[in-house]
Amino acid sequence: MNLNHTLDQATVKFDAAPQAVRATLCFAGSEFFFEGHFPGDPIVPAVIQIDIALRLAGRALGRTLALREVTRAVFKQPVGPGRELNFDIELRPAEQDLTRIKCGISSGGNSIAEFALRAC
Repeated sequence: MNLNHTLDQATVKFDAAPQAVRATLCFAGSEFFFEGHFPGDPIVPAVIQIDIALRLAGRALGRTLALREVTRAVFKQPVGPGRELNFDIELRPAEQDLTRIKCGISSGGNSIAEFALRAC
């Protein structure tokens, strides 16, 4: 149950710039977070989508980030294994050594989720 290892295996593309990350991931369906979520119709849990965005942002910044706050979250469509997920992430400095993370996830041209985080 190592999400970093799972992330490495699922990463198709990863591009990072000082204030942006673009990554494409594809999950096979055997990942630990599909177990029981949901039997017969597996979907990527929302908390995993947020955690992945946090980890991708951390990779771009060269450090591990700790989630401080989810300031906004909208999950528009469930997404299952076998689909490519495109993560578009903006990084901005915030007060008190925090980083603002804005993430949009899409698949096949459709918006899957949008959320904003604060992390340190």
